[in-house]
Amino acid sequence: MPVTDQLVDAVERPMFVYPEVPGLLTDLRVEGVVGRASPVSHPVANLVGCADVDADATIAAIRDAFEVATGRELALRGPR
Repeated sequence: MPVTDQLVDAVERPMFVYPEVPGLLTDLRVEGVVGRASPVSHPVANLVGCADVDADATIAAIRDAFEVATGRELALRGPR
């Protein structure tokens, strides 16, 4: 039986199958996570996951990358 981390990974990974689309979907390119940002305010378009990192430093890097990509402040939501 899969462990919790394997189940979380199985749920999160498929959410990131879409490629970057200039002007519509930007990869955040923060080491240790998979993430994207969009000018469209939608929880699936603006998403970060698959993280295995130092949380505080990574959250700061994601906030910065999101703001650069969209011009908006990042609101954090998530199960962990």
